[in-house]
Amino acid sequence: MLGRLRKELEGSDVLAKRYQFHPAQHRDGVEVKIAGRKLVDFSSWDVLGLRSKRQVKWAVQSEVENGGLGSYSPRLVAGTTLPHLHCEQRIAQFLGEEGALLFSSKNQAVLSLVTAICSEKDVVLFDETMRSPIADAAFLVNAGAVPYPHNNLDALHDRLRESHKATNRLIIQEYLSPVSGLVCDLAGLISLAETHDAYIVL
Repeated sequence: MLGRLRKELEGSDVLAKRYQFHPAQHRDGVEVKIAGRKLVDFSSWDVLGLRSKRQVKWAVQSEVENGGLGSYSPRLVAGTTLPHLHCEQRIAQFLGEEGALLFSSKNQAVLSLVTAICSEKDVVLFDETMRSPIADAAFLVNAGAVPYPHNNLDALHDRLRESHKATNRLIIQEYLSPVSGLVCDLAGLISLAETHDAYIVL
């Protein structure tokens, strides 16, 4: 068997079809250098360029010194910790709100929010490029799940008109799309939601 696999690999080399691993040589924000070429790393999720900021790295080092290492960020793994509560208090103060709730991931936030506030009488509308379980969450509560083309407010307007019989309509939209790199027309989105008496989750 090993002999056959070697022959297949040799044949792949001849046809230039053998894949090679090229480790990242250098990272600078969202830029990465691989095999001598400068590329944009769309998988980093570092859209604000915070990963390489000195203040962020110092804060991480300080937290490691105080709390050690481990999987304490996801509440599903370690439960609620004092840093979770402190972060929520800071967010609430920054927004001028009574309280805030911190989720470990966008997927967890979407699942929790949609299943908590929607029912079979409601419709959830979402940008079709969003990479989170919106349709799954809507399915769990028998709500309608309606995608619309990326950054297309005219199409969203049509979907809102078609779903006018729903008790509530929830528009879920990413302000900055990690897929296209485009920001949504927030003023247009708000105006559309107000016209159709819909709610926005941004």
